[in-house]
Amino acid sequence: MKRKIALGLVLIMLISLFPKYNFSLASTEVALAAGTSLGTLTDVQGEVYVQIGGGIREFIGRSGMALTQGDSVQTDKNSSATITFTTGTKLTLGPSTIITLSKMIQTKDSGMKVSIRLKSGSIWSNVKSLINSEDEYKIETASAVMEARGTLFLVAADADSRGTRTSVIEGAIGVYQHPGSVDQSSQFLPMGTSMSVPPPLSEWQATRPAAPQAAPQAPVPSGAIDMTDIISSEDPSILASMAIDMVERMQELYQQSQSYLSGYQSSHNSDYLYASLQFSQISVRMAELSEQFMSLFQGDSEREQELREEFKRYKTTTDDLKQQVQKMLDDMQQMAEDAVRIAHEAGIDSDEVDRVMQNAPTAAFGAGIGSSPVIPAPPTPAAPTPPTYIEVDTPSPSNPGTQPVLTGLSSIGNILGIARVGEELWAGQLEPAEATVTYQWMRSDTEEQDYEDIEGATSDRYLLSEEDKGKFIRVRAIAYGEYTGTIISAPLGKVEGTQPVQTELISIGDIVGDARVGEIVRAGQLDPAETTVTYQWMRSDTEEQGYEEIEGATSEYYQLLDEDEGKFIRVKVIAYGDYSGTIISAPLGKVEAKIPIPTN
Repeated sequence: MKRKIALGLVLIMLISLFPKYNFSLASTEVALAAGTSLGTLTDVQGEVYVQIGGGIREFIGRSGMALTQGDSVQTDKNSSATITFTTGTKLTLGPSTIITLSKMIQTKDSGMKVSIRLKSGSIWSNVKSLINSEDEYKIETASAVMEARGTLFLVAADADSRGTRTSVIEGAIGVYQHPGSVDQSSQFLPMGTSMSVPPPLSEWQATRPAAPQAAPQAPVPSGAIDMTDIISSEDPSILASMAIDMVERMQELYQQSQSYLSGYQSSHNSDYLYASLQFSQISVRMAELSEQFMSLFQGDSEREQELREEFKRYKTTTDDLKQQVQKMLDDMQQMAEDAVRIAHEAGIDSDEVDRVMQNAPTAAFGAGIGSSPVIPAPPTPAAPTPPTYIEVDTPSPSNPGTQPVLTGLSSIGNILGIARVGEELWAGQLEPAEATVTYQWMRSDTEEQDYEDIEGATSDRYLLSEEDKGKFIRVRAIAYGEYTGTIISAPLGKVEGTQPVQTELISIGDIVGDARVGEIVRAGQLDPAETTVTYQWMRSDTEEQGYEEIEGATSEYYQLLDEDEGKFIRVKVIAYGDYSGTIISAPLGKVEAKIPIPTN
């Protein structure tokens, strides 16, 4: 009952805050959202905490934990996590990030409506193309709402200034400012641009009434992305996710453009040719941004070493990614030249070609595209058919006639992903990248031999199951069509199991003692009382947020110091051994000054 009441209050709050948006939900959607998990916590690194349905109790976040509408996720400093939605969309949380899944509703044909409230920190979104017209993916901060339909973009929210910075790597987003902002107009942000949005004026006035001359200005107009700024300000966990997703998206764009071009050549449908022009231009722009991004990964600083460690988790290296990006940039530029040449041969003049390609970065979003043609659905791939062979005069004793010329499959990169039950793996990069192949995932008890095919595991991705625990994993790629050869990847493993079931820490009582400098206070009663825990005392200027750990204050007791005067105090307990969970006490304070000792 409390959960239903809380859900109703959340809906009322959203409607009151954003009257221009329609937050009405069908009853079937509400019921589904309240009880069904549409997202999973994956790739948890460090300390990550989850609050269920807006409650105050915190649970330690683990890979494989199901998430539902209303849940909140918080990463500690030096920690990160990814949320994987059932649609394939992924959200990576950097350190010191707090988000709430304010809306997570399934629509028809397994689509989704997702709305994420970002309180502070940085998040990287890899949004798969939304299935239905009513599907949505929104990120809301204190100052803006960002809406995407199939995009790679970064959002950072400053907890102190309440401002927002967003950068679009691929696709496009709409940015809408909150009511009460200096400038409430909406803006359209295409790929390769970034934008900063100040906090709402009303919020600024409430927090800084004494400095009217420092009132927030209108949003900084969108401009080109500053990759140097992103790399210097974002955590390596975010940067590594960006690099991996950018390479994956380049491969998808390249394949889409090739598919459209092939569709035109077989059907002479001009819509396919227009789409090929658009996607080839997007592909080249994406590759250029990726090259710019990867070129800044150099040197041997501490940050570069952290990045290399992050890439190891994806079974790749900086040099491997740079080589992939450079090769794909060359391939995409050649493909764009081919598309333009074919367009000219089809009678499309240069001005029209330039217009279509100029509008390409916004065409897929469906806004601001002028008179560009609607992009058709990609041609449906047919079953593999025998290729048209090139005939050459190379007689042999066994066959004196002509011979087909096939391109050999030369290599496959390392499997990408984490060797843990519940994690998703990706087949490595092929060489040539455009080779047409079928996949077969395999497992073995030993690293080098006795691999057996995994039934049904025949796509370029594979989700590790309990049957894979303790095993080594490989993937076999078999070329067909105009390519030939079979390649087996290097092994990944052993696959780790999920964490054992532990008893959850339920609660901690109020801090015992007086909030006065010099007094000794004690952590409250634990439930269960026998839970084994570590302690960390914290202080803050405000009662509800901004708590920082007090160095060396790691026992059950803590003596209040002079620097605690005027502060609020909390204690965080982290269970270990046979117990799990992290609980933070209610605040104590404000801490009063020490009572002076009377003098005669």
